[in-house]
Amino acid sequence: MTRILFLILFFFANCWIASAQEYPIQKYTTHQGLAQMQVFNVLKDSRGMVWAGTGFGVSRFNGESFTNYTTADGLLGNYITDIQEDNKGYIWISCGTKGIVRFDGKKFKKYTTPKGINEITSPTFTDKGECFSVAIDAQNTRTLFHIVGDTLLPYPLKNAPNYLADSLIGVYFFPLTKNLILHIGKQSYSCQNGKLQKLQLPPCHTVEVVFKDEFIFRSLNSSEQIYYSWNGLVLKPFLKIEGNNFQVINSINHDFVFVANAKLFFLPKNTKQADFITKNPPLATVLTFLNQPDAETLWLPTEKGLWQLTRKAFRQFSEEQVPYCWGVVEDKYQQLYFLNFKVSLQKFNGKTINTLPEKQREIEIPEWLKKQGYPSNDWYYKPLKDKFDNIWLPHVSGIFKYNYQKWQFFTHKQGDPLAFCIAEDKKRNKIVASGYNQLYTVQSQTPNSIEFIKDTAKIFTSLINSVVVAPNNEYWFSGWGIGRYNPDNKQFKYYTIDNHKIATKGILGLYFDWQGTLWAMSWRDGLFRYNPQKDTFERVLLNHFDGMINLVEQIDSQHLLIGNLHGLYILNLQKFNANGKVELKVYNHHNGYMGVEPGQLGSFRDSNGYIWITSGSVLTRMNPQELNLQKRTLKTFITKVGNNNVAFVNNTETINLPYGQNAVAFTVESIGEDKPFKSQYSFRIKGVLDKWSDWQEQNLLMVNNLPNGTHIIEVRSRLGTLDAGEYSIATQQFTISVPFYKSPNFYKYASIIGFILLLIVAYIWLKERSQTHKVSEQRKRIEEQENKVRFLQVQTIQAQMNPHFTFNVLGTLQHLILNNETQKASDNLVKLSSLIRNYLEASLLGDEQIGSLFKHEIVLEREIELLKMYIEFEQLQYSGRFNYEIKLDGKLNPNNYRVPPLIIQPFVENAIKHGLLYKNVSEIGNLWIHFLSLDEDTLICTIEDDGVGREKAAELQLTSIKKYKSRGTQLVKKRVEILNEMGYEIEINTDDRLKGGTVVTIKIGYK
Repeated sequence: MTRILFLILFFFANCWIASAQEYPIQKYTTHQGLAQMQVFNVLKDSRGMVWAGTGFGVSRFNGESFTNYTTADGLLGNYITDIQEDNKGYIWISCGTKGIVRFDGKKFKKYTTPKGINEITSPTFTDKGECFSVAIDAQNTRTLFHIVGDTLLPYPLKNAPNYLADSLIGVYFFPLTKNLILHIGKQSYSCQNGKLQKLQLPPCHTVEVVFKDEFIFRSLNSSEQIYYSWNGLVLKPFLKIEGNNFQVINSINHDFVFVANAKLFFLPKNTKQADFITKNPPLATVLTFLNQPDAETLWLPTEKGLWQLTRKAFRQFSEEQVPYCWGVVEDKYQQLYFLNFKVSLQKFNGKTINTLPEKQREIEIPEWLKKQGYPSNDWYYKPLKDKFDNIWLPHVSGIFKYNYQKWQFFTHKQGDPLAFCIAEDKKRNKIVASGYNQLYTVQSQTPNSIEFIKDTAKIFTSLINSVVVAPNNEYWFSGWGIGRYNPDNKQFKYYTIDNHKIATKGILGLYFDWQGTLWAMSWRDGLFRYNPQKDTFERVLLNHFDGMINLVEQIDSQHLLIGNLHGLYILNLQKFNANGKVELKVYNHHNGYMGVEPGQLGSFRDSNGYIWITSGSVLTRMNPQELNLQKRTLKTFITKVGNNNVAFVNNTETINLPYGQNAVAFTVESIGEDKPFKSQYSFRIKGVLDKWSDWQEQNLLMVNNLPNGTHIIEVRSRLGTLDAGEYSIATQQFTISVPFYKSPNFYKYASIIGFILLLIVAYIWLKERSQTHKVSEQRKRIEEQENKVRFLQVQTIQAQMNPHFTFNVLGTLQHLILNNETQKASDNLVKLSSLIRNYLEASLLGDEQIGSLFKHEIVLEREIELLKMYIEFEQLQYSGRFNYEIKLDGKLNPNNYRVPPLIIQPFVENAIKHGLLYKNVSEIGNLWIHFLSLDEDTLICTIEDDGVGREKAAELQLTSIKKYKSRGTQLVKKRVEILNEMGYEIEINTDDRLKGGTVVTIKIGYK
C-alpha cells in the first residue's frame, strides 16, 4: 500500500513538474572562455571567485570573463580531479595521478607524488589549516598522508583496522565535530589525534558533500539509493531513489541537487518539495560543489559547461513555453493570460499552459475589419481585469473583452483603431485606450459606447505610448511629452520640454505608485517624478539612470521595481521618500534575472504578490519575499601589473618594473553576485595622480609617463551606475626606474634651465648692446621686429609640439610595440624624431643666411615635406578618419620658392582637429592642400576640408572637455602682421565651403 501511494504521489509530482516554471540557468561554455566543456568539479571560494576543474586545466571565473590555467602556467597536469580552498585562502588543485598544487593567484607551489606513489586523492583541510589526503601506491596500498611544510608525510593511526591499506577511500573534515572522518570500505570512522572510532552509520557507498553542520553520504544496494544526513549525533535519511521514482523523506539544512529518472531536481533547504530543473542533466557525479555559500545562485559542474542556477526569487518560462509575451493579466480564478505578440494568447492555470483558440475571438470581429486583413495576435500593453472581473486585452485593431463565457470586440473607424495601452476608469466604468493621434474610451458595461478624446497639442500628432488613471480619476497620457485630461470639464494640460515642465521629449510610460506618486519613464533621459507643489516633472536618480527606462512597478510597501535595457533595479522607496537616500539592488544575468532587455511597460503584479516581467527572451516571475535586498559591495582585485601576476593571498610584494619602463597596464577585476551588467573601475596613484580617474568599463587600466620611485595604485569598482559612494579598494605597490630624460618632469626642468640660460645670454647681449652706439635706429627697429618673429616662431612650434600631440603619438607607438608591430613602431619613431628636429631647425635657423630681413625662410619643398610628416602622424593617431592630398600647380617648381616657415601648418592642424575629427566616426573626411604661383614672387596656398564647418566646430568647442587649446593660428596671424611691416605682403582669408567644411587661402608675396 505504501508503495502504491508513493507511486501516485510521484505521478502527480511529475505532472506538475512537466509544466512548471523553470529555475533560471545561465550556461557558460568555451564560447565564453571556459577551458573545456566537461566540468568535473566547481569551487566558489571565499572571495567569490568561481573555479572550474576540466580535462584541459582550471578555469577561474570572475562573473564576466574566464582566466584559464594549464601545465604551461604551473599545473602538474591538466586533468583536474578536485579543487579546494584552505582557511588562508589558498586554492588547492588535485591533478589526478600527477599530484597537488597550491595557488595564491601568482605562483603554483607543487606537491608531486612521492616516490612509489601513483596517486594522491582530493585533499581535506581542518579548521587549523592542516591538509590531509590519501596516497595510493602501485600495489593499490592506501595510506593517510598529511602535508608538513613542503612535504607529504604518512600520518600515523593508532588503531587502524587491518583492511585499512586495501580499503581507505577518502578522508574528510567535519567542521561541526572538528574531527576527521575516514571512509574505509563502506564503513566510516571518526579520527582524533590519530585514534579511530567506528561510527554507527549505515554502510556508505560515497560521501557526497560535507557542509559545516551536516555530513551527507549515500548508501547503495541493488535496487535503491538512500541519501543520509548526519550532524555528529542524529542520523536521518532524507532522500530515497528507487528505479525511476524518488521520495523526499525528510528536509535538510542545505540546498541539495540530485538526478532521478534522467531529470535534474533541486531540493531547497528545510523543505520536502523537490523542484524539477531540466531533463537529461549532464551533471557531474560528485556533489562536493554543493558546499557553496548560501547565496542566490549555485554553480553546477556539467558535461556541457559551467551552469549557474538561481536558487531563489526568480522562475521563468522559456521561449518554447511562452514565445514572445508583451503583457500579463490575471482573471478572477487566479489564472494568468500571456499575450504573445504575433504568436498566440495563452492561459496558465498554475500547472499547465494552454493556447486559447482564435476562432472563439474571431466570431466577434466585424467583416469590414476582416477584409482589411485583420491580424489575429497583434497584442499590446497593459491588459487588465476591471472591477467587474472582466478581462480586457489591448490589440492592434481594438480591445477584446472576456467575461469567462464569451468574447466581445470593440473597435472603430475613426482613424487608427490601435489600443496600444489601456487603463481602467473605475469611477466612470470605462476602459481608456491610447493609440495613434488619440485616446478613446469604451464603456465597460452595456451598451459599451465609445468616446474619443483629441486635441491640437503636439502629443496628438503621433503615437500615445501609455495612459493611466490617477487616484483623482484624471487621465494622464504620454508620448511627445505628457498630457493630463479631466473628463469632467474636458480640460487638457501639458508637460513638455517646450514649456519647461519636463526636461525630455519622449516619454515611454507612466506609473502611479501606491502612495499616488506619478513616475514617468523616458526614452533616453532616465526616470522622472511628478512634483505636485511645483506642477513639474523632476528628474530623479540622475547618477544612476541615463538612458531608457522600460518599466516601473511597486512590489511591496517599501520597494519600487525599475527596469532598463541592462536589467532590474529595486529601489528602497521608503528611504528615498524620507530623505532622498538612494539604495538600489541590481538584478541581471549575474544573479538570477535572465531576461534580455525587460519589456516595454512589461510588468504585472498578481494577487499572490508575484511580479511578472516580460522581456525579449523569457517571461520571468519574481517573488519579492525571496529577494535578498541586502547590498553587498563588490570586491576589487588587481590581478596583473604589466606582465606580472599579483597574488590574492597575503599580497605584500612590491613589483619592480623593468628598467626604463614608466608606462604600465594594470589588469583589474570585480567579484560579487551584485555585479552590474558591466563592472566599472576607477584608479589613482598616490603622489602622482591623487584625483580618482573617471569611471571606465575596460578592466585594463593604462598609466603613462610615471616618475621614478615607489608608487601605490588604488583601484575601486562600483555597481555600474549604482551607489558610486560604496566600493572596495584594491592596492598594489610598484617601483619605476627610468633614466632622467624619461622622467615626466624632465621637460619642465629643462625648460627652466633653458630659460635661465636665455636670461644669461640676454643679459650679456644687452650689456654688449648698451656699450655699442654705432648701430642706427633703423637697424634697432629691424632687429626688434626679427626678435618678435623668432619669439612667435618659438611659440608656434611649442603650440605645434604640444604634449597632447606628442604623448598621443608616443602612446600610439607604444600600442604598436605591445602588438609586436615593432618595425612599424621603429619607422614611425624615426619619423617623429625627424619631425621634431626639422621643426626646431625651421623655427630657429631657416635654410641659409641670405639677408637680415628674410634669412629665416625655407624652401617650399621642405615646407611641404614637414606638412606631409605632420599629417601622416595625425593619420596614425586617428586611423581611418580622413584622407589628404597635396597638389602643386603644374608649372610650379617647389625649389624656386621660399616661404616663412610654420605659416601653413597651424591651419592644417585646425582643419584636422576642429573640422575633420568632429565628424561622425563612421564618415571619412578629406583634406586638400593646393599650391599655385601667380608670378615669380607670389605664391597661393589653399587648405580645404569637408569637416563640420566653423559654426558647428564653435558649438562643439563650447561643450568640449579637451584640456589643450590650440594657439597656432592666433600666433601665425600675429607673425603675419609683423612680417607685413617688414616687407612681406601676406594675406589670410577663411571662408565656408559650399559643400560643407572650410577653405583657408594664404597668399604670400613681397611689397
